[in-house]
Amino acid sequence: MKKFDAVVIGGGPAGTVTAHSLARQNFRVLLIDPTNFQKKSSRKIGESLPAAARPLLRHLELLDVVENGSHSASYGNASAWGQDQLQTQDFILDPNGLGWHLNRTQFETDLRTRAENSGVEIWRTSLLDFENILTPKNSKELRSSRWRLKTDCGMARTPWLIDATGRGAVVARKIGASRTKEDSAMTLFQWFGTSAADTDSRTLVESRPEGWWYTSRLPDHSRVLSLQTDPSLVLELLHSPGLWQKRLKETRHIGATLHRAEPLTELRCVDASSAHLSTFAGDGWLAVGDAALSLDPISSQGLFNAIYTGHKAAQTITNALELAENSELFVRDFQDRLSEIHQAYLRNRRFLYLSEQRWPEEKFWQERHREALLAPEHAAGLRLAR
Repeated sequence: MKKFDAVVIGGGPAGTVTAHSLARQNFRVLLIDPTNFQKKSSRKIGESLPAAARPLLRHLELLDVVENGSHSASYGNASAWGQDQLQTQDFILDPNGLGWHLNRTQFETDLRTRAENSGVEIWRTSLLDFENILTPKNSKELRSSRWRLKTDCGMARTPWLIDATGRGAVVARKIGASRTKEDSAMTLFQWFGTSAADTDSRTLVESRPEGWWYTSRLPDHSRVLSLQTDPSLVLELLHSPGLWQKRLKETRHIGATLHRAEPLTELRCVDASSAHLSTFAGDGWLAVGDAALSLDPISSQGLFNAIYTGHKAAQTITNALELAENSELFVRDFQDRLSEIHQAYLRNRRFLYLSEQRWPEEKFWQERHREALLAPEHAAGLRLAR
């Protein structure tokens, strides 16, 4: 049985950043992830990273991962929200510079490679089971290996377990945390091939009665198209290509951007509901990324949240391992910080959805207005900055 200072479950951006950050501090880190790195992955939704991530990526020595030519710059966005006309936001004025449109598959592969090069041991398998082996009689002796994990690759022990399993939050839920959905939404998405004449690098967002659409041009010159809508409409759109095309043509701006573009993939869908854990951390464990907080895509903070919470978790565990007598304080600070992020996100989300009042009788907007009006406070504002 191998011993590690920390074990990360899940090899997405949140998990790999956590593992990489800990390994940089010379800790023994295991990353358990079933992804087949040798198999070419399919396209993956979630391709925008705001410029606010630049200082953090530089601190983590990961900035070159997004500036290696596999990704393209995002120069701004244009949004029709609360009105028919487009409003533009130019990122050239952002003090952090431009954002990025990522080749998401390449981004995740490069993060895993960087983690491995930093000294992270990777087991390409699934977690079969784990248990807390502390008891009142032996907790002091076994505190350095409180968790025992079982995989097809072998057994491991560790004092720290990091849940980076995404929306499933399988580790945290087994430990006893519960997951609460704050809304109900699905994202329908599809990729299109575009011509050389398509040079618009902005993200385009347009709200409509059925929800809101976005599109952006990706590094391989394809375009991703997405609709955030109510789950009750998803099955109908998935099984009626004609209805999907009809809704797309009814948009004022999105449809024009995709004029004559040819589909590269079939229409797919994923859960896009906002959700959070009842607690983000506990004795010997932390949750990061979507496992801790699942954010509405309109916030454009999903990838940034994964990177930031991974970094914050690594800081917490580093402090706890080096100053064991204060570990509870560091865990509490992590919990408080994620709670602050969650509350700020909710305030901004409420404000943004209340700013669209053109279709108050439509189910998608009714639900978001109802949720917003139940809240006692509203934010000062949130820009559409994908």
